[in-house]
Amino acid sequence: MKNVLFVMKLHEAEKEQLLRIPGYRFTFAESWDIPQEMFDQTEIIIGNPSKDVLSRFPNAEWLQLISAGADTYKDIDQKIMLTNAYNVFGEAISEYMLACAFSAAKFFPEYHDLQKERSWQRYGEPTLISGSKVLSVGMGSIGTEFLRKMNLLGAECYGVRRTVHDKPDFVKELYSFTDLEKILPECDTVALSLPETPETTGMFNEKMLRMMKKDAVLINVGRGTAIDTEALLKVTNEGWFRAVYLDVTEPEPLPLNHPLWNTPRIHITPHISGGSFSNIIRGTLLKVITENLTLVSQGQLPVHIVDRKLGY
Repeated sequence: MKNVLFVMKLHEAEKEQLLRIPGYRFTFAESWDIPQEMFDQTEIIIGNPSKDVLSRFPNAEWLQLISAGADTYKDIDQKIMLTNAYNVFGEAISEYMLACAFSAAKFFPEYHDLQKERSWQRYGEPTLISGSKVLSVGMGSIGTEFLRKMNLLGAECYGVRRTVHDKPDFVKELYSFTDLEKILPECDTVALSLPETPETTGMFNEKMLRMMKKDAVLINVGRGTAIDTEALLKVTNEGWFRAVYLDVTEPEPLPLNHPLWNTPRIHITPHISGGSFSNIIRGTLLKVITENLTLVSQGQLPVHIVDRKLGY
């Protein structure tokens, strides 16, 4: 029997579902404030512990994250198998991205400001999603689902990924990272859902930002490090971009006095695009975890093992 510690607020029915998986002894907790005895006996961790907390598990063999992002864990002890919750948050985050695209097309933030001033006037010209060119930089479950939704609305969709393979039918063309410059200047909306790797850090520097259409919409839901913050401030203050939506920033959390807060056309949310653990997301997450625990109990490898070199 393997000892499993699952740290997340679970419903009783969810606990019962997990307890039916043979070969495990479960302990459930809602925080990492637990007795040292639990740290000592745990072999399988389900949750997102900090590195300091993780160091308190002397017998850990496997860490199953409850997030898709795994880059902050790529340097943990090699003896610990690392898996993430890939494919769990695509629906929620792609809906956030869709909301950003609609908001920018119809100038909702600007009209909200005018409403506060009780000002009945037009602001700019609204645009259509239909017929626009949309680029997703990052084609995991999040970027792919965003393009699927945008395609249904009539957008012409393009994707960029580290290596070109498995092009979905609704994507007109896929490009590699090295070919990003070929498609970037043509696109009306550019959405980033990149993990943090040496290859993606600073990918959107001043040169790349200036390569975009001056009235393009930029959305980032991956990692804040994908965009050079100083370059973004400089280019935006010079009049670039119809709108910029950042659910992730560099640094994060964003300091109170950071200029991003007050830069026109930049809209910030505090890393919430994945949403709360709603019933739909919880169901998908529990399905992934149940499948992985079942595979391991049968002597097989789990799915979604994180490549430590890539960080995802």
